[in-house]
Amino acid sequence: MAMKEYNFAYINRSFAIKLTILSFVITPIIFFSCAIITSNPDTQSSCVLLAIILPFVLFFSFVKKSVVSGKAVIEDNSLFLDTILFKGKIPYNEILSYQTVTLFGAELRLNLRNGNKYFIYAPNKYYCDCQPLASFCYDLDNKLNAFKKYNESTITKKKSIFEKNWMYLLMVGLSVFVPISIVYASYLEKYRAIGFLLGGFALIIPYWIFYFNNKKN
Repeated sequence: MAMKEYNFAYINRSFAIKLTILSFVITPIIFFSCAIITSNPDTQSSCVLLAIILPFVLFFSFVKKSVVSGKAVIEDNSLFLDTILFKGKIPYNEILSYQTVTLFGAELRLNLRNGNKYFIYAPNKYYCDCQPLASFCYDLDNKLNAFKKYNESTITKKKSIFEKNWMYLLMVGLSVFVPISIVYASYLEKYRAIGFLLGGFALIIPYWIFYFNNKKN
């Protein structure tokens, strides 16, 4: 595979974690502050509502600021990364293990033989466009598989949760259970249950697309 450059968006984990913690900490601060300052029931009710709503407003107002840009180049014998935590080349023979996930977002985990670990994550389209990172993960996976084959490398690919056997069995079970349950609920005219069960396909269908794509490749 010829050298190829990738530009992608991903989440600054440090910023996202701090924002999440701050959002959760605000709730008890507002709640207990109002309880101390006032004993008026109406005011306390307003404070409770504020304590519930404000963390979500804060989080969704600033979460986009956690999105940063990165660059990668897949070369014949090494990977070049340019991210906020690391910039430089990583020879493939220095990679101990890796993991890629391209379902419900995209992520890459690299564990090097010197003990260093790198994690790149794009949750979903609501945070940022995760497709460029997913494409990079897909091509890197193919490159590392080819490198292992022709260089007798001991690089280990760790299975994601979606590639584990128990997840496959669970999805097989759900793929049988959900349609049968929909037919049965229709017979009983349980329309709310039908709506709930149809939502199950939101998980089942993407999984099977992911599964058969992996099998094909």
